[in-house]
Amino acid sequence: METDEQRKDRERLGRYIVRHQLVSHMNDTKWRAAVQSLLAIPFRPGFRVRCVRDAGDPPPRWESSFPEHVPTFVHIEWLEINPMSGEEPPRDLSDAVTAALRAANVSFEQRDGAIRIVGYTRPAPMDR
Repeated sequence: METDEQRKDRERLGRYIVRHQLVSHMNDTKWRAAVQSLLAIPFRPGFRVRCVRDAGDPPPRWESSFPEHVPTFVHIEWLEINPMSGEEPPRDLSDAVTAALRAANVSFEQRDGAIRIVGYTRPAPMDR
């Protein structure tokens, strides 16, 4: 059951999304499939996340509590996965991560050594 404050926040988020013309690429079903597919890999990936109302990018460090500290899906602009295992020496699990996301039909992009799942995109700035 949604509280009154949660309902108000959901409505504020909806207005923010419309006002900033964000385009959604994921829904709760796709997010759940992405998380479940990543949990099937025998390692807990580091992650960082940017929510749509964040003022800037997240810190460069990787959060280690996946999926417990992943925000509510509707708030996620993007979620980056670190495909390097935390063991010594680290193993590159990019192939396993990308295969899991493909199997879940989740689109992603690889950039700067991370695998990014895009929840929303923003419109490109207009040239004047």
